[in-house]
Parts: sequence; structure tokens; C-alpha cells
Amino acid sequence: MSPSAHHHTHDMGKTFAEEPCYKTSILCVFEAVSPYMWSYMGIAFALGISVIGAAWGIFLTGSSIVGGGIKAPRISSKNLVSIIFCEAVAIYGVIMA
Repeated sequence: MSPSAHHHTHDMGKTFAEEPCYKTSILCVFEAVSPYMWSYMGIAFALGISVIGAAWGIFLTGSSIVGGGIKAPRISSKNLVSIIFCEAVAIYGVIMA
């Protein structure tokens, strides 16, 4: 029997399907995902979290300005600076994205 035939019969005994690497390791999933997908996810998170944070800040400061404006009407226009800073957070998130 020639060595090449012996090697061929030896391979016939190993008939098993290899498992995909994502079933054995979670790191393979990170390697298999396209780098563009990671960049798109970063853009989405930067936009989404900054806008949600700005909306939450505007909600809190706006409601407190309205409550304070009822008790002392002269301070409602002076406290709009905090609303402007909350909007700046959203603009910075858009710039970072």
C-alpha cells in the first residue's frame, strides 16, 4: 500500500463536522462582525445616548423652570441658559458621531 493511499484511508475515519467558531467562543463573533458594523453601532450609540441625555436634561430643567416661573416670574427668562446647555449636549453628540 502506498503512503498516499494510507493517508487517504486514515482521513476517511475522521468524519465529523466542524462546529462553527461562534458556538465555541464569543470572541469569534466579535471578529466575524464587519468593522463597518462596529462603526455604525458607535455612531448610533453616540447619537442616541446624547439626544436621550439632552432630552432628559431639557425635561428636568424645563419643568423646574416652569415651576419656578410660577412662583417668581422674573427668573424664567434667566434660566434658559440651562436649556441651551442641554441642547449643546445633543449638538456635541452629533459632532462626535
